[in-house]
Amino acid sequence: FFFQAEDGIRDVLGSRGLADVYKRQIREGATIYFPVAAEGALLSMGDLHALMGDGEVFGYGLEVSGEVTVRVTAVKGMKLEQPLLIEGGDAMTVASGETMQEATEKALESMYHLLRQCGQDEGEAGILMSMVCNIALCQMVNPLFTVRAEMPARMLEKVIKG
Repeated sequence: FFFQAEDGIRDVLGSRGLADVYKRQIREGATIYFPVAAEGALLSMGDLHALMGDGEVFGYGLEVSGEVTVRVTAVKGMKLEQPLLIEGGDAMTVASGETMQEATEKALESMYHLLRQCGQDEGEAGILMSMVCNIALCQMVNPLFTVRAEMPARMLEKVIKG
């Protein structure tokens, strides 16, 4: 996924785009929320994979042609630091960084801030994440590492439903 703004196209290396970091999670019925920081931003997508493991270890996936149908809606007032995917009862934030540690911290921090927006205090949000939040490596073949944080979507209902 790429975002285009007046100053040019930025992908996952230069912005908060997704690239192919949610390989198996983006499917029919999934909802993805993107932070949009530029008026008039555009969205494009491509590079469909029939199969690709988490980690994208050697940089290969089974690429296929196909058609994608999407519905795009601007959600005013939603505060996101990173993209948020809702799929199959799970909520996932994703982030990239120069190290796996940096990417992990960003993904977890984004999830933490979403919980805080739902009314959890600092301690509650931390305890809840310790109990039910999982992390997974998305890719490690680009110059940046990408990690996602996952937890039950019901924990973020206040943010998701507005």
